[in-house]
Amino acid sequence: MKKGLVSLIFIIVASTIYSQTLKNYCDTARNYIIDGKTTPVLSVLPKVYGSFMTENDKFFKVAEELETMRVNDQAVRFLLMDTQKRFGKESSEYEKVHKYMTGLDKENTLRAKNIIEQYGWLSKEDVGDDAEEGLFLIVQHSVDSAFQSRCLEKLRQAVKDDESLKWQYAFLVDRFAMNNGKRQVYGTQKIEIDGVPYPVPLKNPRRVDSLRKKMGMESLWKELQEDYGGKWNLKKYLESESKSEEVYSNWLKKNRNVR
Repeated sequence: MKKGLVSLIFIIVASTIYSQTLKNYCDTARNYIIDGKTTPVLSVLPKVYGSFMTENDKFFKVAEELETMRVNDQAVRFLLMDTQKRFGKESSEYEKVHKYMTGLDKENTLRAKNIIEQYGWLSKEDVGDDAEEGLFLIVQHSVDSAFQSRCLEKLRQAVKDDESLKWQYAFLVDRFAMNNGKRQVYGTQKIEIDGVPYPVPLKNPRRVDSLRKKMGMESLWKELQEDYGGKWNLKKYLESESKSEEVYSNWLKKNRNVR
């Protein structure tokens, strides 16, 4: 929702034409307070707020929806990691959780398509940081390349207009490249094998850190060292690039078959 809206509630209220629903919620909450029923009023106040915001902010409902989608998107991935750790990647438990996750991603993609068709790319100024990140994550985790491509251009323009975060654009550029058999630009995508991260092959490894800096991101080699330990630098990447290409090729064959 747009910044400053909540702080203007008292000004807006003075000129608001109440719907019957909002009026009823206000009457109920007020009567509870007048009657000294302070506990039940707490169950009505959120309805007053939600109804008021819905009538005065066209993005309020979609922002709430995107925030919920963001939580579910991240939670199911945490669940998948936990399942892999506790039951193993070859277990039936892992298979079922992964299948659920891919189904959720497809549902989220369909809803995101409708949202973007109706509103365009929603910036943090429109819906707030969490909801905008939710929209980004849905696109990032979609397996619909045509949809990702359209969103990539919209996100690029949003970054140009300073309405979205540069790191989101960098991640989506790399994910789109990864999904389509191309080398990544910013080094955001990695495939882990037995605890060792293999960056998806880089388009220009010698320039990756300078490109990341433009996106407000830290050194790739520093990030790898912090996340996985051990010494990471350009030399190590070049020495292990053939292995990264092999890992990525195997990943690509498997995931394209899934599609």
